Amino acid sequence: MKDILQVSEDLQAAFEVLQKKYGSHSAVARELHIGEDYYCAMRNGRTPITKKNEKYILSEALEAQREMDAVATPPPSPTAGAEAHP
Repeated sequence: MKDILQVSEDLQAAFEVLQKKYGSHSAVARELHIGEDYYCAMRNGRTPITKKNEKYILSEALEAQREMDAVATPPPSPTAGAEAHP
């Protein structure tokens, strides 16, 4: 039996952010153009994650989080007492 590799907390969080944005880990793999089996193996610690893939996944998760935060943040409301200009 193969050893299970430790996946860093940052990568675990990145996988979850991406899953939240795309709806499933399979959809994430397709979006990132990574084979679903390979993505699953990386996520579950069954295969080593190269530095290149680690940076890619973290970068994509950061961008996804920014996009989700931008959608979730309502626009600022007009200041109290300010009159609207016609």
